[in-house]
Amino acid sequence: MESDNTNSHFDEIEKDMRGSAYRLAAKNKRFINYFVDFIVVFFLFVLSRFVISFFSGFTGIDIHKLMEEELGFGLYLNSVFIIIQTMYYTFSEFFSGKTFGKLLTNTHVVKVNGDKLDFKTSFIRSLARLIPVDAFSYLDKSRGWHDSISKTCVVNNE
Repeated sequence: MESDNTNSHFDEIEKDMRGSAYRLAAKNKRFINYFVDFIVVFFLFVLSRFVISFFSGFTGIDIHKLMEEELGFGLYLNSVFIIIQTMYYTFSEFFSGKTFGKLLTNTHVVKVNGDKLDFKTSFIRSLARLIPVDAFSYLDKSRGWHDSISKTCVVNNE
């Protein structure tokens, strides 16, 4: 019962956000944000592999090999990618409300009441992105699960 009440509450907020004060970003902008940010996160992931290799040269310890033996190759790479992605979104959206994708599309993220994100909200939003099918949650709604869970929305800049 409470879930229905929460969904109707967010539907009302979405209608309000489409008003003149704030305008929800369109799905095509959200897709561009996702695509650009994925490329940035992947670049940071590759860069981190070089940085780790660089420091491994100084310490004489092959950190990649050590972690791959402890965790397994796939789990190690996935763990590094998840950590980088979570840090990228959390800190970008906490400090500026924007990621590189949002800069390109002239959008930013806010709480549903229009306030700037606090660290906790930004972190929850980043963790919710780790839900494997989060990207598909836009197919029937204009707000994805990471928006609904964190009570945030992406709006066009004024």
